[in-house]
This record gives sequence, C-alpha cells and structure tokens, in this order.
Amino acid sequence: MVKYIQHPLIKPDSVEQRLYQLDLAGKALSSSTLVVLPTGLGKTIVALLVMASKLEATGKKVVMLSPTKPLVEQHAAFFSQMLNLEPEEVMTFTGNLPPAKREKTFDEAHRAVGNYSYTYIAEEYFNQAKEPLCLAITASPGSSDEKIAEVCESLHIEKVAVKTEDDPDVAPYIHHKQVEWVHLKLPDEMQRLKGLLDKVLEDRIQKLDELGYRLPYGKKTSKKELLGLQ
Repeated sequence: MVKYIQHPLIKPDSVEQRLYQLDLAGKALSSSTLVVLPTGLGKTIVALLVMASKLEATGKKVVMLSPTKPLVEQHAAFFSQMLNLEPEEVMTFTGNLPPAKREKTFDEAHRAVGNYSYTYIAEEYFNQAKEPLCLAITASPGSSDEKIAEVCESLHIEKVAVKTEDDPDVAPYIHHKQVEWVHLKLPDEMQRLKGLLDKVLEDRIQKLDELGYRLPYGKKTSKKELLGLQ
C-alpha cells in the first residue's frame, strides 16, 4: 500500500512517502545544503518538503529560482497544486514583469557560478536575511571537485547531500531502460534555418573576437563560458 506524506501544508494523498526524499529534506532543513539527486527521482518533491516545513515553522516567504520562464511556470503550477495555500500566495516573477514592479531555493544549482544571476541573488539574500537557509538542487553539480566547491561557495552552501541510483533507499524506484539512438536527417527547410542561425551566431562570435575575446570552442561555446567573459 502506498503511503503519503502527512503535513498541514501539503494536500492529502498527493505526495508519496519516499524515505530518500525525507532524508534529503531533513538534512536540508538543518543547514544550507546542495542536494544531488538523479533526474526523475523527485528533486522538486524534496524542495516541496523543505518549503512546507519552513512555511509552517516561520510563516514567512520562500523564493524558488529557476533558469527559464517555462520552468518558473511549471514550478508555480506544481506548488499551487500540492500546497494548501491560497492562489494569490503563489506568485511568479519573470523577465516579462517590468523591473519597476519587481520588488531561497535554487533549481538547476550547477548554474550558480561566475556572474550568473543566482550568485548575486544569493549574496544579497545572505546579507539581508536574519535566518537564511538555502536549498540548491541539481542532478549534475559539476565535473570536478573544484566546480562543486565553486557552486557551494557561490550559494553559501554548508554541506552536500547526495543520493545515487545505487543507494538502497533509492533502488526500489529505479526503472531500468534501454536507450537506442536514432539519427535523423534534417529536412531541407530545417537545414536552411539552421544555416541562418549558424550565420547569426558566427557574426556575434566574430565581433567578440575583434574585441579581443577568444572563445575556445567557437560556436559550440557554452552559455556559462559566455557569461564568464562578462
């Protein structure tokens, strides 16, 4: 029989009780934490558990940051559906809202490096909050210990909590799958559009090159590397 989370702020029979998620949420409530959990295992549920606990304990606000507008809207819809809150208590702020009208949980935490906006917001938050708590969640914290350390420093993270598919409390929820790669040839119209986009990108890269900025991977340079040039 499926057991569900029982919490005053979480709607009944809506969130399955999973030990590994409760374990991660418990750790995240004790101090600012980077949670690393593979894709598909419910990172957002961990955030939900932490949010509900903090809202019940303090009656204050929780801010969740996501890197794209669709993710912001997706999270807002999810929390509205799962939390016992009035509709007006869940608000979204995106680039569509004029700056003049804009008055901590971080999704995709591995982006919190260099000049990325997460870094600035985290700094301001920890400077102003009386009892700051940051939960950062990601499936891929970085390719090296140095990168992980950089993320933790940027977000004032005190500890890292990791769960993998091999952990005993996670294994029952893993569905093994076979992956088959199918390579498709783009239609002529798509190839034409791709060529136009490549040309626009090459023009931008050339301008950066003329200004003295060297992009090691040309048009394959990542957004993070471009931000690092700022």
